[in-house]
Amino acid sequence: MERGEDGRLRGEITMADDWTTADLRAPGPPARPGPPGSICLTLHTAREPGAGPPDFLVCATPPPTGDELVGRVMRDRANGRPRTLTGAVATRPTARTVYLRFSQSSLGMPASLRFSAEAVTRAARCPRPLGCRDTAPDAPQATGLTLRSGALPG
Repeated sequence: MERGEDGRLRGEITMADDWTTADLRAPGPPARPGPPGSICLTLHTAREPGAGPPDFLVCATPPPTGDELVGRVMRDRANGRPRTLTGAVATRPTARTVYLRFSQSSLGMPASLRFSAEAVTRAARCPRPLGCRDTAPDAPQATGLTLRSGALPG
């Protein structure tokens, strides 16, 4: 994670192997596919990692068709599904990597945060509805980032 020159935050998630957008799509008949997989940054601004859900998720998910990933910033909730707050920009610079760019203001302008990455796939062998999950660093660990405050764009 870092702050870009434009003031937005940028998270980079690199996998061990190449992957495609299709790898995130749920198996099943086209008329009734399951929920898609996702690649997410889990962000803790107030809650402690491992003590409950993260405060925010910034995720890339596959669209129903095509290869462009859909990025969004969501507020995670202990008693319900995450609520989308705003969009995020998801790009693929390599066959193993996704970048997620988003504004610090979408998180409420925290002075610092703790983060980790999570990939969820919905392959046939994965349990429903949770899917197969992989985290880095291993859950519940997280890495810290101190953010500058002030009148920066984003």
